[in-house]
Amino acid sequence: MTDGRGVPAEWLVGGEPPPGIVLASDIREVASAPGALLVVSGISEPWVRTASIRSTVGPVFAFDLQGANGGSQTCWWNPFRRITSVAAAAGLARSFLEAHRSALQSWRLHARQGFADPLVVMRNLLLAVACAGGSLVDLSDWRDARDLEDAVIHLEHAQFYAQAASLKSLFDNPARLDLVLEILSIVSTGFADALLVRWVTPPDGREKVHGITEFSPWEFVAGFDGRCPTVYVMNAATEGGAAAIAAALVDEVVNVTVQAAALSAGRLDPPVTIWNEHWISQDSHGAR
Repeated sequence: MTDGRGVPAEWLVGGEPPPGIVLASDIREVASAPGALLVVSGISEPWVRTASIRSTVGPVFAFDLQGANGGSQTCWWNPFRRITSVAAAAGLARSFLEAHRSALQSWRLHARQGFADPLVVMRNLLLAVACAGGSLVDLSDWRDARDLEDAVIHLEHAQFYAQAASLKSLFDNPARLDLVLEILSIVSTGFADALLVRWVTPPDGREKVHGITEFSPWEFVAGFDGRCPTVYVMNAATEGGAAAIAAALVDEVVNVTVQAAALSAGRLDPPVTIWNEHWISQDSHGAR
């Protein structure tokens, strides 16, 4: 069974125990996984019990999105780095919207009445951030200023004229502008916590003092010849900013894995292993 994208990676999970319970067999699977390994968990136990072992076979990256281990940081990820197309921006928008689904219900009601499609709105705003070389902080700035003209300008400068026109048409009308700002407020509020947003914004010199390096999904999947890198994504939330970042990061690793496999006759050897306590064990395309 696959997720519909034909992902050339081995998918492992923690069997049948309740959420938050990790079996010894799961720990062995994580510790001994060949190749690159992505561990997604709502608790820190997999990281605590396997990080030192995994560090002997390759670099280790840990995203402690809710501070389960004290919030120490050695890496960050730029979700806008690979957004160079409308489709890529749409993928990030889906992750962000899904993670704020409860708060967006009233907005979606207005959208069904013909005001706007929230996915299109968020896609265009995120694409504008990428075009500007910005970060999630830009979303908060635009919300506070109640002015999206800069977003339109960035899209036009990057020759995304249709997306710029689509966004501009929404805030030419005061009622539509209020709705756009509402969705922007809902999503950007999820990233209001500075301790969370630091995982996805440039460290502004902190990397020189504390050794904070940028995590590259492409390098993780295909850039460590002969080594087995590991990234831990720790998040227990099902909605909100942490859930959005976790979902977007996992999605990016999966997409990069698909692309890397396409350049390697459809499979990676060794495969990329993704361990998540909520998924069923899958071995797609005979990856291993």
